[in-house]
Amino acid sequence: MFYSLKSRLNYSLGKIVPTNFIIKGLELHPATLLLELTNICNANCIYCGYRFMKRKKGVMSEVLFKKLVDEFDDMGGGDINITGIVGDPLVNQNIVERITYLRTKKNIRNIKLSTNGILLQKVGIKRLLESGVNSILINMGGMDKETYKMLFGTDAFYEVYENVREILNTNKSIDRTVDLTIVIKYISLDGMSKNKSYLLLKELGKNSHKKIIFDNIYDSWCGRISKNDMIGDMKLKLNREKKEPCSLLYNTLSIMWNGDVVPCCRDLDGDLILGNVMEQSIIDIWKGNILKNLRESFTQGTIPSICDKCEHYEGLKPIKSLHLFKRSLAFRQKEVCDV
Repeated sequence: MFYSLKSRLNYSLGKIVPTNFIIKGLELHPATLLLELTNICNANCIYCGYRFMKRKKGVMSEVLFKKLVDEFDDMGGGDINITGIVGDPLVNQNIVERITYLRTKKNIRNIKLSTNGILLQKVGIKRLLESGVNSILINMGGMDKETYKMLFGTDAFYEVYENVREILNTNKSIDRTVDLTIVIKYISLDGMSKNKSYLLLKELGKNSHKKIIFDNIYDSWCGRISKNDMIGDMKLKLNREKKEPCSLLYNTLSIMWNGDVVPCCRDLDGDLILGNVMEQSIIDIWKGNILKNLRESFTQGTIPSICDKCEHYEGLKPIKSLHLFKRSLAFRQKEVCDV
């Protein structure tokens, strides 16, 4: 896991606040909504659960999207991640318009998305950067055509590379720069520091609010991916013992394209449905017994199989941040005002 200086500072300051105090505030309101605008992807990465997905594919309707955004904003808002469970958000043809709509809401703070970058040119790089999005993460498969195809299951290296070059350049010229993270998935680091394509990106990235990260560690998507799927230096995370609830259960609500709500971005096929936002409100689902019982199952030793197999588990450590402490206080204050 990679953390910025700001993230480390937030965590250091948050450590002085009792965990239970932060949790009690976060139980009132999700700090982040993860919206799956689509579960359709134009790649088939060997490290992603997408190739194992059995549920129906689709795109979140405009009606449902606006209902969720309006409701979240009315209850006090927070952060929005439009990456989803699986699927590339740029597949949604109205991605820029949807981000623009999010930015009109006074209580929506940070808007984030992750993409494989294949469709950046089609969407419009300058349009996307100026839409109101705060941060974009782009995953790349190595620094050559062969590695990319091996990792991403499609022949799109040159398109993505040119798109990344352009977004780095364009980000320097717009009034409101976006935080860019380029994650280079690799099979081997041999020679990477001298690779001409990498050095060019590194040079282009100067003064463009970017981070370039090398990554070779993955989770198994709750047991779906095995060591046999790993190539070269690729590794799977260790499955840690789970003595306390996962921090995601107190921080993020994940909503699939059809309105089904799941507790985690690793619930690929909706094994743990908490409700559906077409039938219930976000807050009722967040405060409902299904999620409450799931949190308690960790301390009772009765956690579901999908959670037991998950290496994406974080424990409560990420809760101890200044950012979430502030959100917890805000939720408590709003609860008092609403009574």
